[in-house]
Parts: sequence; C-alpha cells; structure tokens
Amino acid sequence: MVKLLRKRFKAGIYYIGDPCYAIHENNWDEVLDDTNFFRNKDQTYKGAKILIGSTAYGDGFFHDNYDRVYYVDSGSIGIIPIEVALTGIA
Repeated sequence: MVKLLRKRFKAGIYYIGDPCYAIHENNWDEVLDDTNFFRNKDQTYKGAKILIGSTAYGDGFFHDNYDRVYYVDSGSIGIIPIEVALTGIA
C-alpha cells in the first residue's frame, strides 16, 4: 500500500522533483539526518518547509495530473522552495 503525503504550501515558486538535484551534495547527509530519512511529518531545509517522500517504484520518471514528467534517481520526490534549492554549501 502506498502512503500518500499531503502538506499545504504558501503560494510561491518551488522545485518539484528528485531532491538530490536541489539539495547540495555537501548538505545531503545533514538533510537525511534532520528529516529522519524523509520520514518526519514536519520537514525543513535551511529553515524552509519542505516535503519529501519515497516514490512507490524507486527510480524512474513520474507524471503529475497535468502530464508533466519528473525524473527520479534517488527513489524520492519532493517540493522545495526555490529560494533554498541549490543554494550551495551550507
């Protein structure tokens, strides 16, 4: 059974996709620890609310309800405010 994740975000510009492309590799281990490997209900990155969860089928590509495609290489997909995505080394 697939567990659905839901969270409301304020209007803004967000990165949606594999978090490994939006979180700098030097911060990856810290984010995993801070979010309990994305299991925590309330997740943050650099003080911003995020939501990341595992995909049902691991790596691959996934379509949303508007037929946009999201490529996944880390087995997870999420939403991250653009102002903290790829902001470099902590």
